[in-house]
Amino acid sequence: MYNVQIDADKVKSYTRLNDATTLADKLASEQGGEFKVVHEETEAVVYVTSPKALRNKETGEHFTPWTRVETPKHVAPEFAGFVPAYTRRRIGATVYRGQEKGSWRVFDGRTGRYQDVANTTESRHLLTAMKNGLML
Repeated sequence: MYNVQIDADKVKSYTRLNDATTLADKLASEQGGEFKVVHEETEAVVYVTSPKALRNKETGEHFTPWTRVETPKHVAPEFAGFVPAYTRRRIGATVYRGQEKGSWRVFDGRTGRYQDVANTTESRHLLTAMKNGLML
């Protein structure tokens, strides 16, 4: 579940992230200000609206920093303190973002093993190596 804090007393919950972010963007454009979408189980902030984020949508950029979340379409376990950020279907890999900045985890669905990395650059290099035959 994804929650959007509408005001001090009211929270709206959605099962799909896209529905929650749509509401947050609508509220930000109508009322101004910043609205957050929070993943209920991990309490991680997965999306934040801001005037900059709304401008980015108009220019075609898809994600503001630290907001990307993707539901894996293949088998991907849940890790406490981590949320799936993005997947690589061809190699069955999932990259998880930790609740704390600077913590990332790459899961290899072929072997069931994972490796922690410091940032998205390291995860990208690891995914490239996995595509070229590396098994975790």
